[in-house]
Amino acid sequence: MELSLRLRPGDYSTIFTSPSPNNCQIMKHLLAVPPPCQFSADVTFLVDSSGNTDDNYFAKQKTFVKVMKKSSGPNWRSAIVTYGESASVEASLSQFPNTTDFEKAVDKIAKDKDGKKVVQLDKAMNLAASDVFSNARPGVSKLAVVLTDGSPTSGSNALEVKRAFEASRKADVRVVTLGIGKGIDVNEWSGMAENLIQLKDSQDLTFKIRDIAATVCAAAGKNT
Repeated sequence: MELSLRLRPGDYSTIFTSPSPNNCQIMKHLLAVPPPCQFSADVTFLVDSSGNTDDNYFAKQKTFVKVMKKSSGPNWRSAIVTYGESASVEASLSQFPNTTDFEKAVDKIAKDKDGKKVVQLDKAMNLAASDVFSNARPGVSKLAVVLTDGSPTSGSNALEVKRAFEASRKADVRVVTLGIGKGIDVNEWSGMAENLIQLKDSQDLTFKIRDIAATVCAAAGKNT
């Protein structure tokens, strides 16, 4: 007997046509939504939207953000800042309290059109601090979840990136960095990121979603 499973459009595009043990294991991960975090938090996801970002990687970033939103507790608010050639606030903390509306906003996020690998992570961090976390709730943990597949010191703005991370720490923003793929230098990021999670590839955004969610939740709890 064959099994055909098509997940909801906008979530996972993978279609399984065989109930093999491997596919069943993959489905188990895909369908798992982490339990809600018990701590209150205002969270900003920083998504890489640079022009030459692989389409599959870009889609997995968006899926990850949506799953994290679904798993967030009632005391969480979520925002999105994209970074590439420039930085942009795609969703503020209070803009989309409804999960369905938040997911629609995620679906509308597009990559830069020029195809260049321009990564202005420093601008995204600074934008999150000035335009997003400035509206955070008093006494609630502020978290920035950074998705990246590169080196913080490889670009011309390396010093600015380091300064942006330091400024975030001084502003009591706890940063969780998801270092994705072979381009991640653990030593470089460990010197900047308070919480670094190294992922083998973008598939781990799905396969390790519970571990990631637990780390993010734990970071929120450190301010309580």
